[in-house]
Amino acid sequence: VSLVVAWFGDDLRAGACSIRPKVDIGVKSTLPEAWMVSGLPRLLAQTTTQVNGRAAYGGTPADTSVVAAIQALTARGLKVTLNPFVMMDVPPGSGREDPWTGAASQPAYPWRGRITCHPAPGRAGSPDGSGTAAAQVQSLFGSAQAGHFYSHAGLILYSGPAEWTLRRMVLHYAHLAALAGGVEAILIGSECAALTRVRGAGGSFPAVEALATLAADVKGIVGGGVRVSYAADWTEYGAQTFADGSVAFPLDGLWASPAVDFVGIDYYPPLTDWRDGSAHLDAAEATSIYDPDFLKARLRSGEAFDWYYPDDAARAAQARTAITDGAYGEPWIYRQKDLWSWWANAHHPRAGGVRAPSATAWVPMGKPIRLMETGCPAVDKGTNRPSVFPDAKSDDGGYPPFSSRRRDDAIQRRMIAAVLATFEPAAGAGVSDNPVSPVYGGRMVEPGAVFLWTWDARPYPEFPLATSVWADGVNWASGHWLTGRLGSAPLADLLVALCADHGVGDIDASGVAGVVDGYVVDSPMSARDAIEPLARAFAFEAVEAGGRIVFAARGGRIRAALTGDDLVVEEDRAPLSLVRAQETELPLEVGITFTDAGSDYRTASV
Repeated sequence: VSLVVAWFGDDLRAGACSIRPKVDIGVKSTLPEAWMVSGLPRLLAQTTTQVNGRAAYGGTPADTSVVAAIQALTARGLKVTLNPFVMMDVPPGSGREDPWTGAASQPAYPWRGRITCHPAPGRAGSPDGSGTAAAQVQSLFGSAQAGHFYSHAGLILYSGPAEWTLRRMVLHYAHLAALAGGVEAILIGSECAALTRVRGAGGSFPAVEALATLAADVKGIVGGGVRVSYAADWTEYGAQTFADGSVAFPLDGLWASPAVDFVGIDYYPPLTDWRDGSAHLDAAEATSIYDPDFLKARLRSGEAFDWYYPDDAARAAQARTAITDGAYGEPWIYRQKDLWSWWANAHHPRAGGVRAPSATAWVPMGKPIRLMETGCPAVDKGTNRPSVFPDAKSDDGGYPPFSSRRRDDAIQRRMIAAVLATFEPAAGAGVSDNPVSPVYGGRMVEPGAVFLWTWDARPYPEFPLATSVWADGVNWASGHWLTGRLGSAPLADLLVALCADHGVGDIDASGVAGVVDGYVVDSPMSARDAIEPLARAFAFEAVEAGGRIVFAARGGRIRAALTGDDLVVEEDRAPLSLVRAQETELPLEVGITFTDAGSDYRTASV
């Protein structure tokens, strides 16, 4: 279990950003414990900003609740990864200059991966590549030290410099983990994608150096038995390229650090480039976006592996540019999805496009990978861009390309299944998908270390239904949440179970997609009677093929075009006839009765 605890950043300019705990309500009585984080009581804490009169975020959990959660999860036999997490609480019209554009205000509620030096790299006057940039990065990390924290009356208190910084947050939670009796792992940060690319003098990467120092400090607090790492964005963990052909591997210094035990990656690669209809390139490879073999294969092919789109116009036209490396035959350097080659090879930087004879400190196959986040929004064509989050308040929120924005739990489940089938031996992943390291003797992606995003601690269905309390409840329907969904049955699995109950085992249901919250067989009936309501609701047919029952969805791409010459004509009959029913025989309305999982399983009708 990855236990996420959030503090809040307030500026995309590294040199001006503070990172602090916040509360959603400034005055509130809580029992049996009063809220306190790192010695800060509720009355002195800042509140999160508001959207339409409600808190933009839930606040930071109290230290006592974090300790209790760690201990409760551990008592249940679960391994806990403590995940200190930065959310950006930057409201619209903040008046804080945008380091990326120079606009008077920064984007509303942006992704933390935008934090950078000011002005940002590539802009006129940017300090990137200088000591000034390094100083701005250091300001974000701060100067808090492990010795500035102490335990008193079951709390972790702080006596260091008056600062709210990344180091103070992470070191605080390292001490809190030790106070709770220990965790299996702890992260020192995540998805600082732009910050780790900022260069200091001499081509250094000051954020990476600061993270390596922080990892060593955390290891000294939690002990050698606790695993320590950083969770990089899936576009961040590997190579960085420059316009002059230079290539660097900024995070290799961190991954090679003796204080870092595994490579953490938040893994959201695009698996599809699907469009409506059949006149698009993906339709030549699969009959449906839900095809499990197609999705699994796309983890090692497709966008960000074989090809990329240089701009939105190319994406609209499906004008794909191949990913190649004519100079040195190392195209994997540019393949953001290619975990396999990155993990297995030495990394040679290129200055001005010239490959260095010496590699970085990364040891090929030297450490395992953990996927610290993976998942997919439950929305139409979610696999086109799994990283996007449908949050109207955030300027970084949105929907996948070409999505109708319709809720789709099935595509979420199919992507998760594809990832697990590739990396988890318990889900069928073999050594060809998840190879074994000769260095440490384990798999590339550590079994049991694929973390699905996200399960919400707020009680379901109060969240998401209580939108008067939680403003983000409206995002649940098409968001990444597994809360309220994970207990539902994929349609294919339900069909397999119904057939098995009737003694039929040799079936293929992989061609149907859908998710059913629940299904009641309330009296003795045949398998056909049990399945027909599902067939009507999800538009599929049962056919015999190859001596087995195959469930196939209606529609899909055209497999063959028939002409009159292909039809057998009976004597005195037309080869094809169309009968139009009288309007009085047509249904006037459709009535659906169902059990509403979001309303305490009451029966409802529409």
